[in-house]
Amino acid sequence: MRRLITAGICALLLAGCGGTQGTSTQTSGPAQETEKSDTASNAPETPQAQGPAPVEGISDEDTSEAKKIVEKMSDEELAGSVLMMTYQGTDPQVAADTIERLHLSGSIVMTYNLGETATLKDLKATTSAIKAGGKDRDWPVLTSVDQEGGPVARVRSATMPFPPLMAGGAVRNKDTVTNATHAQGAELRDAGFSIDFAPVADVTVGAKDPAINVRSAGDKSDAVSDTVAAAVSGYSKAGIGSAAKHFPGHGSLTVDSHESLPVSKKSLKKLSKTEYEPFKKAAEVGVPLIMVGHIAVPGNEKLPGDLNPEVYEALRKDVGFEHVAVTDALNMGAVTQKDSALTAIKAGADLALMPHDTEQAHASIVKAVKSGDLPRKRITEAATRVVSLSLWQKRSAEIAQGSAPKTEDALRAYAEESLSVISGTCQVAKPLKKARVVGDDEVAVQRLSKAFENNGVSVGSGPTVSVGQKPADGAKYVVGIGAPWNVDRAKADTVIATYSGNEYAMDAAAKYLTGTLEAKAQVPVKVRAKSPQCGK
Repeated sequence: MRRLITAGICALLLAGCGGTQGTSTQTSGPAQETEKSDTASNAPETPQAQGPAPVEGISDEDTSEAKKIVEKMSDEELAGSVLMMTYQGTDPQVAADTIERLHLSGSIVMTYNLGETATLKDLKATTSAIKAGGKDRDWPVLTSVDQEGGPVARVRSATMPFPPLMAGGAVRNKDTVTNATHAQGAELRDAGFSIDFAPVADVTVGAKDPAINVRSAGDKSDAVSDTVAAAVSGYSKAGIGSAAKHFPGHGSLTVDSHESLPVSKKSLKKLSKTEYEPFKKAAEVGVPLIMVGHIAVPGNEKLPGDLNPEVYEALRKDVGFEHVAVTDALNMGAVTQKDSALTAIKAGADLALMPHDTEQAHASIVKAVKSGDLPRKRITEAATRVVSLSLWQKRSAEIAQGSAPKTEDALRAYAEESLSVISGTCQVAKPLKKARVVGDDEVAVQRLSKAFENNGVSVGSGPTVSVGQKPADGAKYVVGIGAPWNVDRAKADTVIATYSGNEYAMDAAAKYLTGTLEAKAQVPVKVRAKSPQCGK
């Protein structure tokens, strides 16, 4: 507690010296014009976050206060505290009313809850309305979002154009990853969110991995672990809860759990040797949530992992995680069990996410508590963890105000330090003066063209530069914006991976191709081309 008071005092004393978060840049906007470096070695240093920020995670004080709150809960309140709802339509009052009536932990905000042109202001209005559902209780409503970046961005362009985690896997300086998630987390916190269901801690197998893919930091457990730990630290510094996912490891599975139940060929014991390390690292740096995935294991092939007691036992004993174990979305195709929320809580989950029918889930849990089918000790334990999370997030958000690096600086550094050469040289041999830009992604073509113009390149004629996820025939230069294995067979002089088509990534590509940026990253997954060893 003394540390927290000291941190708060320091925040007040240092507020005048602290940086402020930059204005978010919309994904549809043009690339920002930046001053060129005189040489490739003059790339901007990683922007440093300013001021004090909490990184130690949920404390004993949070848990002690939570226990006092939970002790006073009725059966109905206990049942609601372990459920996080979803709602249809764009009226958040629906969620607020349900949260108040059923005493729910909170609600997730999905794409279908927002208008096509939602802004940060709209997000804040939505989250504020949802939180009003808990105005009369002693712990804050939790508002969550699934905003990883890259292909998983539920709030569209209302927030910063964040890349998938594979870009972070490519970055050698993990402080850059921490600064980026700090900036992203601060923006989401200021929009009223308590939790971002990120980062992905799965180790991907590459092109055969349909669900995780570029959402993973790479195909090597130790490298993924370092990236995940850095990302979690950034979110914690921002005062927003993060969730390492999807335990016990989804990245080696070839079935998408959104559609049906994937079954691991590896037992939990074998998974522990290859998949657990990123989750352990996340736990070590204080991640407040770990999401258990819809992953069946040998011996229980029809039961999703987040309904399986053995999986929760492994999470607690083998990973050493002490805080909120949350299910994956229970309305996904992999889950067919009746009363899945109740089953999950009985198995060891602390928070059941997005049950098919929130009313029915709540009623089932209340009935099970009253009958003894769900032991009171189990639901009290789960409720205490959820309330501890809520109290921690509120406290952390207050301390973290004004501490984030500027959005533009953080994203620019992330893009430039993640740019990877698949084929070619770490510094382009013949800088472009003019270029003809083509590709299978119209927005990326426009952004790269603009970035070239900002960097002094005449666009319209000259060597062909292909940008997108499928290389154009005859291109001399290829800029891959998704998974690197999509472009690793391109017959071009130079092939680079940016992992994202956002304006910062396109500006980094333009700087590299004009000779003002030297690539210092390494592709974090196996590719078929022989990539140069850059940045060593």
